[in-house]
Amino acid sequence: MPATPETNEILAHAAEFPELTPKTLSETPVPLERLHKVTVTITAELGRAKLPLREVLRLGVGSVLELDRDISQPVDLRINGVLVARGEVVVVQDHFAVRIRELVQPTISDSN
Repeated sequence: MPATPETNEILAHAAEFPELTPKTLSETPVPLERLHKVTVTITAELGRAKLPLREVLRLGVGSVLELDRDISQPVDLRINGVLVARGEVVVVQDHFAVRIRELVQPTISDSN
């Protein structure tokens, strides 16, 4: 907005938006087929480690980082950071893979 010449102040006013209601949102359902091409990131998490920064700075080629999980525990599968499944690490040809053993009911609070 341009400033007024007399006071050099910018005039502004609050924006007005229509009220959104659950009825308004539910009147326009999105067909599931429209989401089929949406790309998500799936992460297999072996475990985590917490280290003081001085120890992180000492990490280098050949360093071993011990994680908080026992080798017999499943890995977590996360979709965009949300826990959705647990499984075991397997090898398919020359690639790591995860065999799903348990589906988890995702909740937003599970993120990271």
